[in-house]
Amino acid sequence: GNTGTGKTILLAQRLNELPSDAFQTIQLSFSAQTEARVTQSIVDSQLDKRRKGVYGPPYGKRAVVFIDDLNMPQPEEYGAQPPIELMRQWMDHGGWYDLKELFFRQLVDLQFVAAMGPPGGGRNHVTPRYMRHFNQLWLTDYSACSLERIFSTILAWHLADFGGDVKATCSKLVACTVAVYTTISAELLPTPAKSHYTFNLRDVAKVFQGVLQSSPKTIGGADEMLCLWQHECRRVFADRLVDDADSLWFTTLLDSQLKGAFNKDLATVTGGTTALYGDFMKDDSSLYERLPGMDVLTAKMSAMLDDFNAVSKRPMSLVLFPFAVEHVCRILRILKSPFGNALLVGVGGSGRQSLTTLATAVADFSLFQIELSKNYDTTAWR
Repeated sequence: GNTGTGKTILLAQRLNELPSDAFQTIQLSFSAQTEARVTQSIVDSQLDKRRKGVYGPPYGKRAVVFIDDLNMPQPEEYGAQPPIELMRQWMDHGGWYDLKELFFRQLVDLQFVAAMGPPGGGRNHVTPRYMRHFNQLWLTDYSACSLERIFSTILAWHLADFGGDVKATCSKLVACTVAVYTTISAELLPTPAKSHYTFNLRDVAKVFQGVLQSSPKTIGGADEMLCLWQHECRRVFADRLVDDADSLWFTTLLDSQLKGAFNKDLATVTGGTTALYGDFMKDDSSLYERLPGMDVLTAKMSAMLDDFNAVSKRPMSLVLFPFAVEHVCRILRILKSPFGNALLVGVGGSGRQSLTTLATAVADFSLFQIELSKNYDTTAWR
């Protein structure tokens, strides 16, 4: 199935529900750099010796090997994918060879379950000689109606303690979000210069992940909720856009959605200013709220930069102009989100390292930085 249809979560949930006295689970996650040797060592380390040349899970159990992103391994010179060929050897012959003593290891009481996306975008075709061993199920994409039902239920539960005018925005907010997602997925397609223009259902979930950080203490009316919603849409979708034309197109899209659903334009909702949200302005509060004007925000960032420089062995001399402050707020939002991983792309000297360091200090997180060198290799990474 496509990205975001729940393949990994669905399988992981089912595997966790298996009785532990009858099943043992072994989880693998393939990538483009996965090697057959590493894959074999992981599986072998989870199995016991039954008798000479025969290995398997503890007596009375079956081992279920779950392989995520099955078609990610990079093909070698002759087109084969070594980790997949290793798995196929078990399917065809019931085992594989020990890499040290070179005898055939028969593996018993094993089952394989795998998940993968359709070929393309770094994912490769898997040989039919391997695929023939599987019962194949396709997880279909969610329809717009299903997405609206799912996220309306979640958002309605969150808005239970809000005012009536805020509650009334629930169904329309969800419909607008789904419309934004379907439109941008159809219109802004990946190109060689914009290869990262790939959108999936996780992006829709991230929008509501941000909206769910709201509180009745910070959202007093419908306009404030709409302002938060457009901010989260910008952070999820617009922050990856690379030129002014795409950014203007997305702003027009948001404006049209607000006018169509709420009869309000973007300028009215935001007050005609840039809307940023965060939870770091007040030392005694962690509420996710709209941040004050740029002058107050810059002064707060400068104070936090001074605090960082006072205790750091590597102080930073930064000029915090508005665009840099906005970037720090964007990075902070990602760092404080569950599973918040950020990839900062820019030319040298654009402030990626410095602003990340400052955002980490503002969030009161510890920073570990990899020092790259000519001899940096896999061992140094580990």
